[in-house]
Amino acid sequence: MTSLTDHPRASSHADSDELLPPLVPLLRRIVAASDPAFIADLDLGDQQSEDALRQALFPVTQTYAYLNHAAVGPAPASVTWATRQAFDALSHRGSLEMEAREPEEAARRRFARLINVAPESIAFTKNVSDSFMTVAQGMDWRPRDNIVTAACEFPSNVYPWLNLAEQGVETRFAQSEDARLPLERIAALIDERTRLVSVSLVEFGTGMRNDVAAIARLAHAAGALCAVDGIQGLGALRLDATAAELDFVGSGSVKWLLSPAQIGLLYVRPSVLPMLRVARRGWKSVATPFDFFNYDQPLRVGAARLEGGSNNWLSLVALEAALALLESADAEQVERRALGLADRLRAGLRERGYTVTSPDAPAERSQVVLFRWGEQADEAAATAVVARLANEARVTISARNGLMRVSPHFYSTEDDLERLLDSLDRLRDGAS
Repeated sequence: MTSLTDHPRASSHADSDELLPPLVPLLRRIVAASDPAFIADLDLGDQQSEDALRQALFPVTQTYAYLNHAAVGPAPASVTWATRQAFDALSHRGSLEMEAREPEEAARRRFARLINVAPESIAFTKNVSDSFMTVAQGMDWRPRDNIVTAACEFPSNVYPWLNLAEQGVETRFAQSEDARLPLERIAALIDERTRLVSVSLVEFGTGMRNDVAAIARLAHAAGALCAVDGIQGLGALRLDATAAELDFVGSGSVKWLLSPAQIGLLYVRPSVLPMLRVARRGWKSVATPFDFFNYDQPLRVGAARLEGGSNNWLSLVALEAALALLESADAEQVERRALGLADRLRAGLRERGYTVTSPDAPAERSQVVLFRWGEQADEAAATAVVARLANEARVTISARNGLMRVSPHFYSTEDDLERLLDSLDRLRDGAS
C-alpha cells in the first residue's frame, strides 16, 4: 500500500478569479475581541504568525487538514474555554451561576444579527428536524394541501412534511438536474393548494446554493409560505432573512456555526407567528414563567413561546461563544474566504482530472464541493478513500452518495487544499 507521505508536493493549482482575503487579519480580530483571560491562557507571546494563531484558535488544525465542516464543525479554542469556565463555575456555584449568566438571550441576539432579524423572532429547538416539526405541528393544514420540497433534501427537511400525510397533506418533490435544482422545477409543482415551499440554503449532497429569495417570491405569489434549512450555509455564508422575505429558517449549532451538538435555531417571521399554533406549550411558553401556578397566562410575545421547556444551558454557552467568534471575524470576510477556497479547490480538482459534480454557475456555487473519485459514483470506493485520507494523511472529508465531499471553512488554508490534492494523487498513483 502506497504511503500518503512519501511523495513531493504537487504543483499549485491556478488561482481563482476572486482575491482570497488574507487569514491573519481575521484571526487577529478574533483575538482582539476575545476574553482577555482566554487570550492569557493561550499564552501566544509574540507568536502572531498565521500558523501560530490558527493552531491556537482552532486546535483541530494542529493535527488535521480539516475540510469536513458540512459534517461537523470542530469547536474553536474559545468555545471550549468558555464552556469549560461555565461548567467549572456551575460545579462551584450551582444555581447562582445559572442565574448570573444569560447565554440564552446573548445567543439569541447574536444569531438574530447573523441573519438580520429581530431577536424576538428566534426560538431555540433541539435541531433542524425539531424546528421543522414545530412548524409542521403549528400550521393549520387542510386535506389536499401540499408542500413543495426537493428530492435532494436532507431528511430533516422531508420527514416533518411527510408526517402530515395522515392529515391529507401531500409532499411534492422537485427533481434536481445535474446537481442543480432549477427554479422552474419548483415553480411547476406550486399551485393554489400549496401552503409551504421548503428548501435548503445549500444542498448537503450536491453543494448547490439555492436562490432562496427567488424561491420565497414563487411561494408568496401563490399565497404559500417559504421555509429554508440553513444548516449547511449559516456561519460561512451570509443570509439576510428579512430582505429575502423568508417565513421560516431552521438551522443548528453543529456544523458551520462551530458549536457542539445539539442546539437548533428557528426563525419565524413576525407576521407569520400569530398563524402558528403552539402545539407543545410548556412552562417557558408563557408570559411569566416563574408565576408557576397561574395556568391561564397568555403566551410569550415572541417566537420563544415555541420553546416549551428549559433549554440546554451549557450548549447555549458554547453557541454564544461560537457566534461571538464568527461575528468578530466579520461575515463578509468569512464568506469570501470560504467561497474563495472552494473555488481554488474546484480548479485544483479539475487540473488533476477529477470530475467536480457540484454546480459551477457563480450564483449556484457554495463552500461545499463534491467530486467523483472514479468514473462513476461509488459509495464503497469513496468511503475507503475518505478513511485512508483521515488515517494516513490526516485529511478529513466525507463520502456522501458515492461522491467525495469537501467543505472548507474560513480558517482553512490553501495548504490544507494542497495537502488534500497531493494525498488524492498519491492514492490514485498507488491504485494504478
